[in-house]
Amino acid sequence: MTIAARSTNGQRLAAELRTACDLDGSAAADRHCADSRRLRSGWTRPAQRVAASVSGSLGIVALLLAGIGIYGVTAYMVTTRTREIGIRVALGAEPRDVMTMVLRDMASA
Repeated sequence: MTIAARSTNGQRLAAELRTACDLDGSAAADRHCADSRRLRSGWTRPAQRVAASVSGSLGIVALLLAGIGIYGVTAYMVTTRTREIGIRVALGAEPRDVMTMVLRDMASA
């Protein structure tokens, strides 16, 4: 059995875990049970922290690029159909109808 714990008070938690390991005679209390350095709060390895930061940064960049791409495609579709949109608005089309038309055509493109 492996116990993984996080705490802001590592010394107290280490003492409680040491006591818990000693109470159960059948449990093999190895040196990691009482090692307070392994019970500090936060990540256990700096490499995990770096990997999480890099992954998060790449995710944010991917979302930003996807948003810019969607904006670019939408802007291009509207620019190429400016005359048609103007005529539809002049004939009484509602703005939501025009927006629905543009989004529908963008999804099929």
